Amino acid sequence: MANWPEKTDCCVGTCVKFGAPDLRRYGRLFNNQNVNNACYSCSTVCIQECNEVEFQAGACGVSALYFQSCGNCFKYRIATSALAADRVITLPVATGADSFVFNCATATLTSKTVDLASCNTILDTCASTGDVLQYNATCCAYQSQALRETFFIRFGNNCTAVATGNGQYEFQMPYCFTLTDVYATVATASSCGLPSIQIQQNALDILSTAITLDICEKTSRTAVTAPVISDNTLDINGVITFDIDAVGTGVTGLVIYLIGYQRF
Repeated sequence: MANWPEKTDCCVGTCVKFGAPDLRRYGRLFNNQNVNNACYSCSTVCIQECNEVEFQAGACGVSALYFQSCGNCFKYRIATSALAADRVITLPVATGADSFVFNCATATLTSKTVDLASCNTILDTCASTGDVLQYNATCCAYQSQALRETFFIRFGNNCTAVATGNGQYEFQMPYCFTLTDVYATVATASSCGLPSIQIQQNALDILSTAITLDICEKTSRTAVTAPVISDNTLDINGVITFDIDAVGTGVTGLVIYLIGYQRF
C-alpha cells in the first residue's frame, strides 16, 4: 500500500497538488492507517472540480476534523450528530461587519443569552426611527412597532354642559406626530341630535368626516358614521383647535382622544 508522498523541501511552502487518486491516500489518515507524516506547513492542497473531501462522524457523533489556531493549541472542533438534512454553518470574517447566519429562515436560537457590548445593535431592516420591540402574542414574537401615544382633551368636568362654537379648546403640539385614530366620549349621551366635532391644525380641517356620536351613545367608537382623517401629519408647534359644530341635547363631559406616534 503506497504511503502519502513525503516532501523533501523542508517546508519551503511550495504548492503541492493532488488529484482524485491521492484523495484515497488522504482518506487513510482518518482510518488509522499508516501514512507518512511529512510537514506540509504553508503548502496548498488543490482538490480539483467535482472531487470532495467528506468527513463522516461515528455513532457517537465524533468527527476527526479540527482547525488549530496559529501559535497556540486552541482548536475549532467540528462534531456532527444524526442529521435530518444538510446543515451549513457560515463563519463570519475576522474583520468588517461580522454576522451570524442561519441557512434556514425558520431556525431558532433557544435558551441562549445575546450579549450586546457597547456600540452593538439589534437590527430590524423593516423598523422605523423611534420604534420599540413589542411582543405580538398572535405570532409569538417580538416585533418592531411604533410607540403609540394618546392626547386627550377634556372639555370641563363630567357635569359641564357642552356648547357649540369654533375654537372651544386649543393647544400646541409639543413634537411632530402622526395621527392614526380619533374618537370622542361623553359622560351624558345626547337624547336628541348628533354631537359633531371637527379638529383643525393651523385653521385647516384635518378630518374629512367629523367625529359624531349617535343618539344615546356615549362614544363615537360605535357611531354609524366613523370619522375620517384627511391630514394625519401634526407638526411641532402646530396649533390644534376643536370646533363643536353640533351638540345634541343634554350632553356633558366631552373628551376628545388623539392617538398616534411621534415622528422623529
